[in-house]
Amino acid sequence: MNTLCLILRKKGARFALMASLACCQLLPRQADKPRPLSPVRLTAGATTRTLHLWTACSAEEQARGLMGRRSLGGADGMLFVFDGARPRTFWMHDTPLALDMLFFDGTGRLTCCIEWAEPMTDTPRACPIPSQYVVELPGGAAARLSLGADTTLNKDDLAASCRRP
Repeated sequence: MNTLCLILRKKGARFALMASLACCQLLPRQADKPRPLSPVRLTAGATTRTLHLWTACSAEEQARGLMGRRSLGGADGMLFVFDGARPRTFWMHDTPLALDMLFFDGTGRLTCCIEWAEPMTDTPRACPIPSQYVVELPGGAAARLSLGADTTLNKDDLAASCRRP
């Protein structure tokens, strides 16, 4: 907590709350600046494709995901980057697009694929195998791209995906 907040707290909780809210609205948050699309190479069998993905690196970005989006706005999907590998559960709360959810381990190897996740539901969709990366693509993309057990994401691209310009 900075000095200004401490001084305001002494003037009364009500005033401090109003002043804090006003100050917070004036300060830009880094999370409000959209990340540029990240090019991520995906290899399935002998075919390598470059996907252009929105990235969700912070807890706030991950919680928001693709909620409320009716289109991907020129992106191929979204990449979720977590600090470590563990079993992951996703849902489609307030997400109007049907999605394929691809779960990758810490090496970038595909471990689980959930196809055509029904939009606008709170039904949990889980991968019990520890995952560090999750890619959401439009429903049907996994089949169209022939993704399977031999599918990997390029580790160099993953390492660069959460850096801000």
